[in-house]
Amino acid sequence: MKIINKFTALVLLASLMSTLKLNAQLSVEQKKSTIDSTLLLIKRKYVIANMLPEIERTIMQYQANGRYDTISTGKEFAFQLTADLQKITNDQHLKVQYSLRSQDNQVEKKPVAPNDNWAKDLLIENNYGIKKKAILDGNIGYLNIPLFGTLKYCADTLIAAMDDVKHTDALIIDLRECRGSTPIMYSITPKSW
Repeated sequence: MKIINKFTALVLLASLMSTLKLNAQLSVEQKKSTIDSTLLLIKRKYVIANMLPEIERTIMQYQANGRYDTISTGKEFAFQLTADLQKITNDQHLKVQYSLRSQDNQVEKKPVAPNDNWAKDLLIENNYGIKKKAILDGNIGYLNIPLFGTLKYCADTLIAAMDDVKHTDALIIDLRECRGSTPIMYSITPKSW
């Protein structure tokens, strides 16, 4: 089955960290370091693997051509880098955010455990990320995904749903009611399908 963007709504957040004050000039080295670390994060986490060479080539070309040279603040740089990444990938969920906190002081968020009542209720209410699955007339697979939960708790449901529609001729992934994702969402390697 040919699936062109299995999870185009994958939320990928890359954090732009700086120890400079909000209005301080970003150095060329800080911009280069941020681009390098953002591209590395995208290589490790972004689900649409065939986009990786184009993302890297284009961003590096923009950098070499001086596209980011006149940008002075972290917020402006994050905004431009986000706009460029979204244009390249056509993925409006791919974002770079600016923070004054240094990466060393950043506290890693832990996945929400389903023993938290609200999280457990949310996961159960939304069938662990697959609200409805069907094979429609014309051998078209259909998945209604109301949220992207932490894969630790939702992977089995997602894999089972993909297995159910893997022999269809086309796939509709319905994200109209999708609430987004939990703070930590990782990609599933499509090799299992």
